[in-house]
Amino acid sequence: MKRFLPIVLTTLLFCSCGQKVLVDEECTFANNKWMRFDQPAQFTFHNDNTEDFFNFIFTVAIDTSRYHQNGLPITIEMNSPNGENRTMFADIVLRNYQDNWLGEFDEQGILHVTQQIRQYYSFNAVGDYTIKISQRTNKYEIDGINGIHLKIEEAQIEYPE
Repeated sequence: MKRFLPIVLTTLLFCSCGQKVLVDEECTFANNKWMRFDQPAQFTFHNDNTEDFFNFIFTVAIDTSRYHQNGLPITIEMNSPNGENRTMFADIVLRNYQDNWLGEFDEQGILHVTQQIRQYYSFNAVGDYTIKISQRTNKYEIDGINGIHLKIEEAQIEYPE
C-alpha cells in the first residue's frame, strides 16, 4: 500500500496542475440583501486564451431562515475587450422536488449551493473582461443572500477513444 501512495499523489498532482482558473472570487452583500438593479456583483479578469473552453461555476450563500424560494434567477452580463456585450440567464435551483434544500450547510447554518451556469464557453478576444451578475427576481431587494462566488475554470474535455 505504501508503494502506491506516491503514485496516486503524483497522478493527482499532474491532473490538477493543468487546469487554468480565470476567476475565483466572491462578492458579499451588505445586510445580506441583494438589490435588483443597483447592486450587481462585478468580476474583472484578464484572459489571453481564445482556444480552450471554460466552465462558469456559481455558488450562492443563503440564510434559509430569510430566503425561502425554490430558486434564484440571475442575469450574467459579460463585456468583452473587443466591445462585444453578451447577456446570459440562469436559474439557480435551490430545492429538489421533495422540497429539500440542495447544497451544503456550513457551521453557521448558511446554505451553499453550487451550480455550473455555463459549460464549454470559448472567449473570442484577448484582454480584460468584466462580468456583472444581478438577481432577476420580481422583488427589488431579496433578503437572506449572504454572497455569491464565481469561478471560471478551464473545462476538462475527455474525448472517447
